[in-house]
Amino acid sequence: MLGKMTEFRSRRPDANAKSSLELVHCDISGPIHPVSINSFQYVLRFTDDFSGQVMTYFLKQKSNTVEATKRFLSDCAPFGQIKRLRSDNGIDFTSKNSRH
Repeated sequence: MLGKMTEFRSRRPDANAKSSLELVHCDISGPIHPVSINSFQYVLRFTDDFSGQVMTYFLKQKSNTVEATKRFLSDCAPFGQIKRLRSDNGIDFTSKNSRH
């Protein structure tokens, strides 16, 4: 087991953002039980690394993630352009609709 363990991390940690919308983290949670009155089962959160501001979008299905991300980008457009959007590399952000 010791032979398989690495001694050092393979990369340096990213520096914290120095301005708003420079780095935004996103993650999806769910399914949530019980389901909400409006049939929402998932929560998609976007967190600005600099300010800590969180924007939350409620989803009925996981497949709505791409549309909610587009909505988030348009909601942030009046405040500036997002430079980096970081996710956990889940398959939530890929769908047949994202290729259009």
